[in-house]
Amino acid sequence: TADFKSPAAHDFLYRATKAGVLTMGDTEAFISMGGMVALVRENSRIHPLINTQKLEDGRIALSPRILKLSTTINK
Repeated sequence: TADFKSPAAHDFLYRATKAGVLTMGDTEAFISMGGMVALVRENSRIHPLINTQKLEDGRIALSPRILKLSTTINK
């Protein structure tokens, strides 16, 4: 896994968002650092966390069905 606390990681996520690239990770920390979607394990299931503000910033729309099944965060 990458170190998403580094300045280079912040810069990468910022540039990816501005370019409209969907960013995905596998930890809640990834969302906190500016990622768009994280697939995290909860009770032996995969659950999506979605940062709706970052999706909006990147002009990316996800299916309402996916959003309904996810935990959404607006950071």
